[in-house]
Amino acid sequence: MIDTDKRKYAMIANGTVAMVREFSLADAIPDGWVMYRDTLPPVVDADHEAVVSGYAVDALGYCMQNWIVTPKVDTQALPPPPTVPVEVPLWAFRAVLTVRGINTQVDGLIASLPEPDRTVARTQWEFGNYIVRGHPLIAALGAQIGMTTADIDEVFRLASSLK
Repeated sequence: MIDTDKRKYAMIANGTVAMVREFSLADAIPDGWVMYRDTLPPVVDADHEAVVSGYAVDALGYCMQNWIVTPKVDTQALPPPPTVPVEVPLWAFRAVLTVRGINTQVDGLIASLPEPDRTVARTQWEFGNYIVRGHPLIAALGAQIGMTTADIDEVFRLASSLK
């Protein structure tokens, strides 16, 4: 049996539905919640798909999904992502980090290492010819400054493109 004494409400934050919850008709609805009405996606042909593009509050005060229709993307036809170089010249890697304002954070990371790791890392950083993608310093740098694996891969791709 469906409880007809309940209604859905949505909490909207930054234009996005943060949470949907049911309240009883007898409940006091907290500030910031608006009635939520499920909306069906538009009917589309086999070459398109309906995608939620956000939420809006209509003239009656209901929160509803906005839909857009987009062409389906054939993932089989997409080119593979560019490969990540295994190693790049250290000067190129450092140049990309400098342009991005990250180079000084590497110095801080190296300074925080215990000895003898600090001396080895400092020597590699100052006098090395190449830097390897799988080097432990790379993983530590990414973790320390919040770089994702994709961010680090992009730095290596950019560094490999410098001549």
